[in-house]
Amino acid sequence: MREIGVPPSGEKRRGFDPLRFYRLLPPERGWMRLLGYGVLGIALSPPSLPLLVADLLVLCGIFMYGFSLNDFFDYLWEGEENPVREQTERRGKGSVLFLILLPLSTLILLPFLPPPSSLLLPLFLVLLTLHSVPPARTRDRFSSLGYLLLPLGYTLTFLQALLLSGDPSKPHLLLLPIVLVAACQDEMLGLLLRKEEVKGREKVERLSLWLSLPLFLLSLLFLPFSPFFLLTTLFSLVKGEGLRRIAKRGFRLREDPLWRRMRPLGLSLSTYHLGAYALLGAAGLF
Repeated sequence: MREIGVPPSGEKRRGFDPLRFYRLLPPERGWMRLLGYGVLGIALSPPSLPLLVADLLVLCGIFMYGFSLNDFFDYLWEGEENPVREQTERRGKGSVLFLILLPLSTLILLPFLPPPSSLLLPLFLVLLTLHSVPPARTRDRFSSLGYLLLPLGYTLTFLQALLLSGDPSKPHLLLLPIVLVAACQDEMLGLLLRKEEVKGREKVERLSLWLSLPLFLLSLLFLPFSPFFLLTTLFSLVKGEGLRRIAKRGFRLREDPLWRRMRPLGLSLSTYHLGAYALLGAAGLF
């Protein structure tokens, strides 16, 4: 077995590709779409341009750190093939950890953000770290509530962006539980895709199906505050039916014709749904 940091004999040393290392590419495995939660908050309550730029830079830095850190421990603990593994085997752990931490230099912009946002963003950073780093390492955990950490973190990115320009309106705050439940549903489906056999699988399947019901009930409860919550009503019905169909196949999603026809929505269906609220907010209608 060769040592970490020593390339195999005769192998050409690859250059450092930051787009792959920090998971900007390929898009389907990257974090760019997750910026949508923050963009939703910005669209609903637009801040000044300097605040917007600073907030997005900090968010991008945290995502780059979180995804590369997760790849690092996926390699160390599970032997996963990924860009961080390639660099670790060529540069060594110390150099790669420096590269992983480098995007956090954007945190120097935190003092320029208002206190609610400047406090919530470091909390999101902590949640991403707990997701990947042992002994917590909540990735792929269905027991306890470990799998809720990432959806909670994504909801925090929405909330901190919403608070950039001051106190949000009541309909905007009512989106918080909708964002959280939709993110939880997508996270559990993503975990099921990554695992062929999962302990407590039946429990998770039931949870992912039943999460469509809270979305439906929340939307009905919030309709008096804004008729646009009907978007969530329709979304929960459509996705609930899709999940019911898919569950019959044991969540073997790639084999399901309905799932293939839903692409490119797939696991990002909640992003498209919340994107409708973002467009309405940007137009000043919501």
